[in-house]
Amino acid sequence: MFSRFLENGDIDGLERMIMFLKRLNEKCQLKPFMRVFAVLAILTAVNLIPSNSNTAIAKSTPETASISKDKTETVESLIKQLNGSWRGYGGRGSWRVHEDAVKELIKIGEPAIEPLIKALGDKDMSVRSDALEVLVRIGEPAIEPLIKALADKDPNVREYAAVALKWIGDDRAVEPLIKALADKHPDVRQRAAEALGDIGDTKAVDPLLQAFKNNYICHYAAIALGQIGDTKAVEPMINALGDRKSSIRAAASTALGLIGDTKAVEPLIEVLADKNLDVREAAARALGMIGDARALEPLINVLADMNKNNDFRQDAAWALGRIGDTKAIEPLVNALGDKDWFVRDHAAEALGNIGDSKAVKPLIKLLGDEDKYILRSVEDSYIVRSTAAEALGKIGDRRAIEPLINALGDEEGRVRKAAAEALGKIGDRRAIEPLVNALGDKDWSTNITAAEALGRIGDKKAVKPLINALGYGDWSIRRAAARALGRIGDTNAVEPLTKLLGDEDMYLRIAAAEALGRIGDTKAIEPLIKALGDKKWHVRKAAVLALGNIGDVRAVKPLINLLGDEDRDIRRAAAGALGRIGDTKAVEPLIELLGDKDKYIHEAAAEALEKLNYKPGIHEK
Repeated sequence: MFSRFLENGDIDGLERMIMFLKRLNEKCQLKPFMRVFAVLAILTAVNLIPSNSNTAIAKSTPETASISKDKTETVESLIKQLNGSWRGYGGRGSWRVHEDAVKELIKIGEPAIEPLIKALGDKDMSVRSDALEVLVRIGEPAIEPLIKALADKDPNVREYAAVALKWIGDDRAVEPLIKALADKHPDVRQRAAEALGDIGDTKAVDPLLQAFKNNYICHYAAIALGQIGDTKAVEPMINALGDRKSSIRAAASTALGLIGDTKAVEPLIEVLADKNLDVREAAARALGMIGDARALEPLINVLADMNKNNDFRQDAAWALGRIGDTKAIEPLVNALGDKDWFVRDHAAEALGNIGDSKAVKPLIKLLGDEDKYILRSVEDSYIVRSTAAEALGKIGDRRAIEPLINALGDEEGRVRKAAAEALGKIGDRRAIEPLVNALGDKDWSTNITAAEALGRIGDKKAVKPLINALGYGDWSIRRAAARALGRIGDTNAVEPLTKLLGDEDMYLRIAAAEALGRIGDTKAIEPLIKALGDKKWHVRKAAVLALGNIGDVRAVKPLINLLGDEDRDIRRAAAGALGRIGDTKAVEPLIELLGDKDKYIHEAAAEALEKLNYKPGIHEK
């Protein structure tokens, strides 16, 4: 998910995801292993590691196949610059040094691989993380060396090599990763299981079932089996529900929920009575993921039983929301008055997921929630109010408009943000003026959400205030305003947006390019062509996509030039843009691109040629 945000240049999406994870931990008290997943995902995203299908590959030539002494010294010098000082007090200059080092190492490509693999064992975690990023960006040439590194004597090298192979996602890594499931170091076994789950090859099912018996990595093996989704794992997981170890029973429940086979429903219902709380909670969540109506009554009984553990009851509420049956509405509405704020919160969320209008009035009442039962009332009640606002937005009933507008004045920023988001989803024009006012809210997340909501509503009355917001001091609201203007599509925004293509903030340049692409006005062509020369590949990619969306033939030659770009993302995006523009001048360059060794580039070129009605026999004649 994080990779998808970064692939689209959506750093604000990443920020929202981080906020979501923080909120989830506050609300649900995540188990330690889930917090580990969240932290690792955020660290990976912050380091801008692209997704499996979007990693950039540096070109290698016979001339660069062997490393000269000078080249070795250059690589080692660059690797030394991959330290964490820029993240702390190193300042903007340190950040630029770091970014330049990453960029140069990616350019060097294949000759840098071995030193980078060695750096995976560096004592500085920042160096290890950045070396990981570069190896993933180098991509295919790094696969075999990384596979070899799974046998390195340093456990850090083995662990990070497994993570790199996970992100690159090549099938050649499956067998070596299976062997790594038996590594003597538990962190390496964990990473190997995660990588096998991401790659998704069914050859890993039997080895993962074997690894599942290991208490330390049973959760990771279970999640991997769930990701692969092979029903071969269902019977062994059902049998594991009776294991003497509670950790195995809980992990088996998780795996069955992820696989989603209805054969597991009755066994999981029985596990709702397990003596261990973690197992009962995992079973409830699994039943929600499977979504079978047979689980309704048992889950409703758990929710209604005040003698049950409140964490268990909140999981039952969540599961009822996932199943989505309207029979659960009345029990969930009753739970809105529960003494435990966790239960009230999950009941509100579940009602929003079910989406029935019968829940609107009780949820409106919950917007004024005040916890009368526990001392942490101030903190807890605002979480419940924000969830109520989110639920009303999902349901989309216009009776909620005025109460939500009133909630824009709530004392807590999180509630105001949730109200703004809900108003955007409902899309009633009565919310425009209050949302415009919210652009100046003291809470930055409310500013962003108000801008996004105005974009979703799409009324041109919001254009001028959003253009004004492009000049605000906070970069996050400026980005959100740019995206909102793109959604509205008014050509009055073209000139202000083109000016942002030269802004010092990379993500603002990305947002401006994307917005111009959505508006589709040809006045943006020349500025976007200029943006193809941006130093940051993220910005170049956004400009490429925008030019493809606008479809003006003036962009054809500059885009053809980018088919030879050193960055894989750019070559792929340029091929797609040329296909959308539809000019036959691109046929020959695209035919040449069919020879690219990267399968994703080859596929992009083939798709573009198909859009251009290229037929090999006819064109060859």
